[in-house]
Amino acid sequence: MFHGTAHIVNEDQGGTYSAIFLEQLDELDILDVELLSSPEADSKLDRSDLLIVLYIPEGFSDKLASGEQAQLVFKQRGNGGQEGQIVASIIRGAAEEMNQEF
Repeated sequence: MFHGTAHIVNEDQGGTYSAIFLEQLDELDILDVELLSSPEADSKLDRSDLLIVLYIPEGFSDKLASGEQAQLVFKQRGNGGQEGQIVASIIRGAAEEMNQEF
């Protein structure tokens, strides 16, 4: 059975929908959520300590609340590695479930 870690930068601090999204990811048994600062994540990507990081952009929750399109951003090294690709797929699935609620 798969178990991975989602490395996430939440630039939407205090945002309602980013908090809900992070809670949904944290509730998944197959995924651990590790929150990083943007400089820390960028540094780890540069050194190849991490291969993929999800960035929740500033204003994410405000855009969703106003009916605008909001995007999640993945930054990765190379192809992101096999685990990274699986984690990204799980995150996309959770985002799609949240999208269906809107």
